Amino acid sequence: MILTNAPGASTSETWTEACRVIKCNVTNAGDALRCGTALFLEAGRKPYACVVLEGDRRADWVYAILQGHTPFHRPSVVKLGCRWYEPSGRFRRRVKTWQRKLEARGVDRYYVYASREIAAYSHAFGVDERKFRFIPFHHTLNRSSPTIRDEGYIFAGGNYGRDYDLFFRAVEGLPYKVEVACTRPEALHGLTVPANVRVAGYSHKDYLERMAGCRVSVVPLSEGDLHSGGQQTFLNSMALGKATVVTDPPGACDYIAHGRNGILTPAGDADALRSAIVDLMAEPGRRTEMELQALPVRETHSTDAFFRRLIGMLSEDLGI
Repeated sequence: MILTNAPGASTSETWTEACRVIKCNVTNAGDALRCGTALFLEAGRKPYACVVLEGDRRADWVYAILQGHTPFHRPSVVKLGCRWYEPSGRFRRRVKTWQRKLEARGVDRYYVYASREIAAYSHAFGVDERKFRFIPFHHTLNRSSPTIRDEGYIFAGGNYGRDYDLFFRAVEGLPYKVEVACTRPEALHGLTVPANVRVAGYSHKDYLERMAGCRVSVVPLSEGDLHSGGQQTFLNSMALGKATVVTDPPGACDYIAHGRNGILTPAGDADALRSAIVDLMAEPGRRTEMELQALPVRETHSTDAFFRRLIGMLSEDLGI
């Protein structure tokens, strides 16, 4: 049996049957509650063979440190979805490296959503590369049924890790309507929005509706980040059967076969992105073939498929 704070119980019967989920939203909680959550996990761990932590909350870090100093009945500890960034400044990098190494003493496996992160994280923070494994992420359409249609516009969205300057340069002056879904003003700070681009904020449900109505979906990811993001966004797009363009080949190549079920363009290259968008908008036959190739993602990368894969990897790696 698994003890976890990872979501998924509401959308995955496999995960519901395999674990007990600790429900505690500590995102905006104070330090005392965060640490209290860690102690709660610690106190409740004894009947369990494995504890799975999701995210990078302070409570998870405290719990991992406690486990690293526990001399008896220590369950296996796994961390999912490591969204690690390298701080600026020598002092902050040293502190973060010390924190990661201290945490790693209590973590048996880190499961990451981009295979390139294994070497990147190990090199950046000095954590043993053998502790990392790649696990493909999932889309989030399990409880959503957006109306799939083609209204002729280009769509891009997301609040973090996006290069909207690149995207605006790529679509400026094109004879198409462009929609950007973003609720974080600082992501667009200092940028001039082209005349053909409309920026708006949406709920998650409405976000998916806007994505479901586009002709081409673009995920313009930032260049040079340690963490490779955007998996949920481009997997949702592919699962909706959309021709999808992503600007992070090293991070997205685990999911996208370039030219078959999506397009990969070099990060920071506005000309390459523009060319890919123009070609897809102008070639309906190529778009249709790509959409058909992308649709299997709906089954192969569903939430339940993810948790089935996770349980299999826990068994293989840790004997759970």
